[in-house]
Amino acid sequence: LAGRADSAEAARAELRDHLDSGRAWARFQDMVRRQGGDPDALTRKGGLPEAPAQEPLPAPRSGTVARADAQAIGKAVLLLGAGRRKTTDRVDHAVGITDLVKIGEAVTEGQPLLTVHRREGGGWEEARALLEDAFEIVDGPVTAPPLLADRLDAES
Repeated sequence: LAGRADSAEAARAELRDHLDSGRAWARFQDMVRRQGGDPDALTRKGGLPEAPAQEPLPAPRSGTVARADAQAIGKAVLLLGAGRRKTTDRVDHAVGITDLVKIGEAVTEGQPLLTVHRREGGGWEEARALLEDAFEIVDGPVTAPPLLADRLDAES
């Protein structure tokens, strides 16, 4: 799409070369450094901060995940401190979410839909409400939407 390759296959080959050669990793480390981060923390055990609380968000019922509202999830992690509302806000690198279920995935009641990494207080109640409302679980199968990469491939 950037006009750097004549075909999707050629673009994939170039990307694979950047990954295999280590150039992509070096560029990522440079980006972290330029933004004031410590690129060594990316590989050092215990190098990244850890939130004091890791809490699963349980599925309210069994079924298939039909919706995971990315905007609501993004607002929730912003409330937890993982982003900035204003440019002067400080980002808390220890908070956020992991282990997010995918649309089309079968879940059982009580199974984690995601894991929240948080601090006490700090917008947790409002964030939890957003996260609980972000998911829809239905009976029967759900066809997962195509991944962005698949959609881009189809357009090329």
